[in-house]
Amino acid sequence: MDGVVSKLKDKGSVSLVTSPTADKGSIDAITSLSAQRNRVPVKYVTTEGYVKYINPDNFPDELNIEAFAKQPKYVLPTKEAYSEATAKLSNIFIGFEGRDTTVGDMVNAIKAGNKVVIIDNEDHNPDLWDNAKSRPQDASEYVEVKLSGDELLPWLVDKGFTAEFLEKYEREIRENLVVVNVDKSIDTDKAIDLVVSKLA
Repeated sequence: MDGVVSKLKDKGSVSLVTSPTADKGSIDAITSLSAQRNRVPVKYVTTEGYVKYINPDNFPDELNIEAFAKQPKYVLPTKEAYSEATAKLSNIFIGFEGRDTTVGDMVNAIKAGNKVVIIDNEDHNPDLWDNAKSRPQDASEYVEVKLSGDELLPWLVDKGFTAEFLEKYEREIRENLVVVNVDKSIDTDKAIDLVVSKLA
């Protein structure tokens, strides 16, 4: 994330959008740290149901809590409104693994006309679908597989990811969405350049 943000910053102004639920290891923490390290603005958006999970005791030690606290936090009433707001606040969506929320965010990004880069870590191979929770275990690979025409994995209807969505937004998906496959054999700098090139 740091490398991607740094390279994008070299090409122009950059700001990031994430949730303030910045527990260690989460994409929210990674994005917050990247914003601080690269000295770029960050917009925090979440939903009422997630506010209880904002706990600085769980944040990474290197996160500057004082700087975090100064950033405004926008709290929306529902998960759906939260996801739609993040799409409207941004013009690029980067999906890296995640689960059903990542898929819903990707759907809203496509609907907003944003560029979408799905990064599929081929070294991470969980079962694609969690039957107990009715959601993907790895959103990046799930989206890639469904876009390839797979009919066996379920659709995420409650997140708007359906066959009808793919048909209605076929042009936007073709023009704005790319999948970048990475694994441990790819040099980090090359992987960063590959992702940035897809956002140009």
